[in-house]
Amino acid sequence: MNSYTNRNTYTYIRALWVAAAFCVTSGSIQAAETFQTSEARFPNTEQGYFTSHYELNNDPNTYLYTTSYTASYIKMSGNSQNVVSGRGWQTGHQWRKVNFSIENYYPDNSSQKSVFALYGWTKSNNTNYDGMAEYYIIDKHNGWYPEHQNDDGKDNGARWLGTKNVDGAKYDYYVSTRTDKPHAYGPGLTTFKQYWAIRDYYNQRDNGEINVGQHFQMWINPQEYKHEKYPYIGNWGYQIFAIELIGGGGSVNLNAWSNN
Repeated sequence: MNSYTNRNTYTYIRALWVAAAFCVTSGSIQAAETFQTSEARFPNTEQGYFTSHYELNNDPNTYLYTTSYTASYIKMSGNSQNVVSGRGWQTGHQWRKVNFSIENYYPDNSSQKSVFALYGWTKSNNTNYDGMAEYYIIDKHNGWYPEHQNDDGKDNGARWLGTKNVDGAKYDYYVSTRTDKPHAYGPGLTTFKQYWAIRDYYNQRDNGEINVGQHFQMWINPQEYKHEKYPYIGNWGYQIFAIELIGGGGSVNLNAWSNN
């Protein structure tokens, strides 16, 4: 599909008893394994829009059901543990401006971990896994930061790259290295970078515009750890506005679109 489709898209996500995938160890919240070998991932392109639904464990009681041009119903059971679901574009773009809205978010537990983010993958070329990177632009969260992302002892945690004011608020930028992890481009394990832009806790928002290029400029030219800059992009994977729900359940209405 055209990566600049001008179409409002709407997703209804229903989450039921999703078990914890961000765990607390010694007071630090550690990141989930984004793609596990037991994963169930359901990309879909219908009616000019793209949806992606990921679950940590393949549970037959978890599914995505598209009902019309503008609606998707996603049910998640506790056996899936960690779910990432959203809607956007099959092919990402650095200069896209993404409009989003989050409505009717009813978590089962107000303390459960969840993030709402523009999420996607890139790599340096079309033929192998060189320069692979996973990214999050997080606009709503409940206090989660990736400083201590070293859950399996292979990685050293996330490094802070700096801060930047974008779209009316300050964002903190981080990078981490994920070693021998599953990924979105195919089977097997590999090592890749993980980049984060996290909006200030006191200026979170339920709707607005995400200027993707402004965030990538910070990752490409960071204030700190300049050798950790975002790798050259030769291949864009999907790019979606998504909820990642960790621990508990709930429901939410998501809308995402672009006018450029």
